[in-house]
Amino acid sequence: MKPQPYDGTDDIEEYLSQFQILAEVNGWNYNTMSLCLASSLKGGARAILNELNEFKRRDFDSLVDALHNKFGSVHRSEIFRAQLQTRVRKDNESLSVLSQDIKKMTRCAYPGAPSSVTDILALDQFIDALHDPEMRLRIREARPKNINEAEVLAVRFETFKQADNRRCKNLIGSNETKAVFPVGADTPNQADELPQLENKEGNELKELLGDMTKKISNLSQEIKTIKGNNNNFQNQGRPQQQNQNSYNNNQNRGNNWYNNRNNQNFNRNNSQRDNNYQNSNQGQGNYSSRTHLMGQRSTTAKWPSTVGYIIS
Repeated sequence: MKPQPYDGTDDIEEYLSQFQILAEVNGWNYNTMSLCLASSLKGGARAILNELNEFKRRDFDSLVDALHNKFGSVHRSEIFRAQLQTRVRKDNESLSVLSQDIKKMTRCAYPGAPSSVTDILALDQFIDALHDPEMRLRIREARPKNINEAEVLAVRFETFKQADNRRCKNLIGSNETKAVFPVGADTPNQADELPQLENKEGNELKELLGDMTKKISNLSQEIKTIKGNNNNFQNQGRPQQQNQNSYNNNQNRGNNWYNNRNNQNFNRNNSQRDNNYQNSNQGQGNYSSRTHLMGQRSTTAKWPSTVGYIIS
């Protein structure tokens, strides 16, 4: 078995681990491992052979040190850390690929850190790399311990959601087909039905809005007409009220004149009655005086006759 070629793009730690396992399987000694490793380099990784002398090119440890210095995560931790912070799930990328990539980038971004620390960092970055906010919320509520548990929860949630979406689409498609097409008619594909249904719903909504606008306009016109009639009625009622007030004023004026006239006549009659009464009293006084005078006359007249009679 031959080792795979290395060009410097893959993780050097992973490649060297696989190379050592392959050497044990093939039973290579130290010298054979050095020669096989040097022969598997290509591209940018092969350029380090020119930086080593002839002895180090055939020494396994010297080759490993040169590869670590060139492609190791110790000298590129800041680059991996920046890539890790901006890593998000790509279109049509599986959750397993995303999880493996984040694990590798975490190890390269924090070389020498204990596994407990790298597991927590990888877990948080995996959740943040997901696009679906509901999925992120559900995974955080489940409180996974590491990135592997988070990956299992994400796969389960995505599977259930896809199944539910397909079920909803099937139900909507069956209902729309029954409502639009008669029995036995040839129905187009669901992709062709959707624009037609959207246009139909849009036209129905426009018609409904148009009817509501007309009804509101008619109602506003009726309200204006009612207000105008009320104003005319009030304006017509005011002259009648003014005429009624004038009539009442004239009637009151006539009643006052009649009452004043009666009072004047009553006072005049009372004055005449008082005058007549006074005149009557004066007349009676004159009558008494005349009677008294007449009595005196009669008495005076009788005395001579009597005296004459006696004398005679």
